[in-house]
Amino acid sequence: MSGCTARSRRRRFGHRGPPAWRSSGSSTAFGWSTTPSGRMSISRGGPPARAYQPSPRPYAERLPGIEHPGHYLMKRVTNAGTIRFKRKLLFLAKPLKQLPIGLEEVEDGIWSIYFRRVLLARFDEREYVLHD
Repeated sequence: MSGCTARSRRRRFGHRGPPAWRSSGSSTAFGWSTTPSGRMSISRGGPPARAYQPSPRPYAERLPGIEHPGHYLMKRVTNAGTIRFKRKLLFLAKPLKQLPIGLEEVEDGIWSIYFRRVLLARFDEREYVLHD
C-alpha cells in the first residue's frame, strides 16, 4: 500500500475498529480473540501459557528402533546424505542422514531402496542412476 500512513489507517479503521478478518476465522475457534489494539489474546483472559494443559497420553521414554526385513542389505546414510554401494558413493538425501535404509535386489542389477516400508527409489547398479 503506497502512500499509506498511520493517520490514514486511523481515519479508515478508527471509527469501526479493526477489519473483520482479524476477529473471525480459525483463531476464534481456538479461543483466541482480538483486542482493540489488534493483538491476539485468549478469550478466557491471560497469556497463552495459562491455557496450556499437558497431554494425558503417555509418551515412551525412547522411540522404538527402525526395523527392516531380514533379507534387506542394510546401509547407514552418511551425514552428507550418501551411502557406499560397491565401493562408490551414491547420493540419496540429506534428511536421511544417520538413518538406516534397506536395499532389496528386485532384478539383476536393479535394487529397491527402502526406508522402513516406504520405497524411496529404484537403483540401477550398472548405470549408477536412481529412478522414481
